Amino acid sequence: MLNLGRHFQIAQPDWPALCRRIDEILTGQLALEHDAPGLETHAQRIVAQLLARAGAPGAGPDIQRVDVASLELNRPRSLGVEQVGLWAMDQLALRARL
Repeated sequence: MLNLGRHFQIAQPDWPALCRRIDEILTGQLALEHDAPGLETHAQRIVAQLLARAGAPGAGPDIQRVDVASLELNRPRSLGVEQVGLWAMDQLALRARL
């Protein structure tokens, strides 16, 4: 848990988007879109606070064994292939032709 203070600047309707972005940062995902202005700055600040708290004395490293062959991807994100496809469509002017 993290105390965000009395004067938290993000409006309550934007809290779910902020939580999503914090989760994306913590899991190493890129932002697909920014839902609210200033959201990225706040999300980065909160993540920094969470990481600092996780590294506090007494919170030793959480080391666990993982069988790499047993890993499964759930809802992986990929933007590379789509970006190349859009670039190729633009090079061939397919959008105007379609």
